[in-house]
Formats: sequence, structure tokens, C-alpha cells
Amino acid sequence: MNYAVDVENLSVDYESHLVLDNITWRVETGSLAAVIGPNGGGKSTLLKSLLSLVPIAAGSVRIFGEEPKKARVQVAYLPQREEVDWSFPISCLDVVLQGRLARLRWWQHPKRRDRDLAEACLQKVGMGVYASRPIGSLSGGQIQRVFIARALAQEAKLIIMDEPGAGLDAAAQHQLLDLFLELQRQGHTIVISTHDLNCLAAGFDTVLGLDRQVVMFGAPADVLDGKRLTRLFAKHFPVIGPEGEVSIHEH
Repeated sequence: MNYAVDVENLSVDYESHLVLDNITWRVETGSLAAVIGPNGGGKSTLLKSLLSLVPIAAGSVRIFGEEPKKARVQVAYLPQREEVDWSFPISCLDVVLQGRLARLRWWQHPKRRDRDLAEACLQKVGMGVYASRPIGSLSGGQIQRVFIARALAQEAKLIIMDEPGAGLDAAAQHQLLDLFLELQRQGHTIVISTHDLNCLAAGFDTVLGLDRQVVMFGAPADVLDGKRLTRLFAKHFPVIGPEGEVSIHEH
């Protein structure tokens, strides 16, 4: 099997606190994969482990069959919005142009062809007219599109996003899903953490339910049921509507 992500018996701890416990998880190349779970369940830590951004206590991670550091140029990472300084005065085009730096030597500067590619990537995600706009002036959905354009400019095969739908309304979330599906058709592998269970049910190939350990894994239609979701979210309970929509309510 051709895996973009191959995690085997992974454990991660911070100051003797076990954050991830014996995680085995695989993502097929060209698929859409989501990670769900409660706050503090290890979703962000798992994603960061795919890029060697956190130390691993046990187990292994392979990206396209290689160690994460060797595969780094093939991977684009979009962190949670609060991890980015939105007050920094940088245009959308310059954000996308940053993606080209992964393909250049440390002494090289972006050239005209790099700038042309960055502009083309903005066009691909429907953000071409915003090229000169400051990134901090955009809406949440627009910002996510710009960062996806940066991943395209990097020519990344694997795009990892931590809570890309956070703060977006339902319409913007489904527009984001449409973009993910288009990226999949172009051959990209998409891995996200999310709380939007409805988009998962509509479009993702697999979902991993994580609460320090693997609680569920499989196709959304097979594993997103009331019993598993209640176990995963503990003090919350899921309500599945007449058209399959899922919402999480507090006890």
C-alpha cells in the first residue's frame, strides 16, 4: 500500500505527561484524512509529530516512506490561526511566495518565475484579486485559501492543517471542503484536525478519533455513530439530525 503517512506505535510525552499513547495510523496517498477528538486529546501534537516539531518518546513516523525531516519539502503545514501573528504587514502574494523558499537554496532569492507561480496559485484558490491585500485584513476563510495557495506554490504533496475550519461559518466550511476535494483530484493528500463532523461525513475518506489513544478509525459512515462519538467526547454527547448532520452538545 502507498502511504503518505505511516505512524507506528507512536508515543509522545511532555514532562512525564503522556500526550499520545501507542498510536498506529496510516493515510493513503491521495486521500482526505481527518483527526477529531476533545481538546487536549493530542490532535495538534499528532500533526506536529508528522513534521518532527515535537520529540517522539517511542514508535516511528514515515512520510512517503521517509523520515519526516527528509520528506519536509513535500509537506506543507498550516497551524492554528492563533499561532500566527496577523498584525505583521505582509501581503497575500508575499505569503504565497514564502512557499517557494522551500524549493530554493538558502542563498537564493525568489525570481520572476517564482512570483508568477505564486500569482497562479492565488488564482487557483480564487484569491487572485487579493494579491496586494494585507493577510491580516482577510476573513478566516480567505486566509485559509491564501495558506493553501502557499502550499501549492511549495509544490507540496501532503498538506497538513490544524483546525482550518475554526471560526468559519457553515457556508465557508463547505467551500473549504470543496477546495479540499479539488486538491484531492489534483493528486494532493490532505490531513486536517477538525470539529466539523458534518464536512467529514460529506467528503473525507477516513477519520481518526483521538483521545491520547486511538478511539476510532475508518470511513466516516462506518465509525461516526452515537456510541463512538459519546466515548470520544466523554462529557459531550452527539446529536445526529435527520439528514445525517452531527452536532456536539454538553451534558
